[in-house]
Amino acid sequence: EPSRYISQLDLHFGVRMNKFVTSSPLVAPPAPEPLLKTPEMLEMLHRKHLSVSSVQTYQLCPAKFYYSKVCGLRAEDDVTESLDASGLGTVFHETMKALYSEPSDGIVRAAFIKSVLKDKGSIRSRVRERLLENLKSFEISGKNVISEDIICRYVENTLKSDQNLLKANGRDSFKVLGLEMTEFGELGGFKFVGTIDRIDSFGEGTARIVDYKTGMVDNDKVGLQLYVYDSLLKGNKSIKDCMVEYSVYDIRKLFVSPVESLLLSDEDKEQYRIILEEVLSEMSDLEIPFERRGEKKYFGVKNACDSCEFRQICGK
Repeated sequence: EPSRYISQLDLHFGVRMNKFVTSSPLVAPPAPEPLLKTPEMLEMLHRKHLSVSSVQTYQLCPAKFYYSKVCGLRAEDDVTESLDASGLGTVFHETMKALYSEPSDGIVRAAFIKSVLKDKGSIRSRVRERLLENLKSFEISGKNVISEDIICRYVENTLKSDQNLLKANGRDSFKVLGLEMTEFGELGGFKFVGTIDRIDSFGEGTARIVDYKTGMVDNDKVGLQLYVYDSLLKGNKSIKDCMVEYSVYDIRKLFVSPVESLLLSDEDKEQYRIILEEVLSEMSDLEIPFERRGEKKYFGVKNACDSCEFRQICGK
């Protein structure tokens, strides 16, 4: 489009001008080069410890798995004074670990839970201590005041849920068998590692594997996670000969709904064994490149590319 000055010369002063028209065809950008696997990559992956989250990253988008686990890339840490969703979960987990570590004999009594719930200030002081450590700060201000309130409510509702479970089981205490335990094992020829939030027992010969969820809960993701945990805990002496139950604490829903508990049947285990085996088999196949498939719908995510930290280098 001609500028105002050019139009003025043409219309007002009759200046003769040569006009040229050019065009540029729209061409689609070239397809990105495939992310090919090499024997060296697979050898490196076999030396590393995979986690359930890394397997689920591969299911969501193998290219994202490639950038994060094979290349070791990660997004730059944002310099922020506010706690993000991940940090909120970390503070909650650390607070619950510290809280249930207090009884020296590992027995959490109803009286202990009642006393903690009665003293709201003690909950806040425990949360604030971990919050300040994570923020590397000396004071809580701005959005972090809201984050502190949210975590305090999460802790309170978790304690109330455990209190209700004691009442429902007609008991006045439960035994803590482990907190934030790191377990190692091997599945499908790969090394695996997992962190179990809590193992407890509400009665002789029984044990619960407790998993806290402060974010969105997807049943398929939880099922695979529990299967892997079940496999990693096979040699754990604290739950040997116990009937093991899995309890998912959907922290955001504890305000309105009770703790969800389930047993993994042999059929369930076989189903998730097959799923995991298929993913690991594809991961090990040199003929299958690390596919860019973040735009497909997995785990309720319609387009993972939009929020992917590698979208600028992926070429998708």
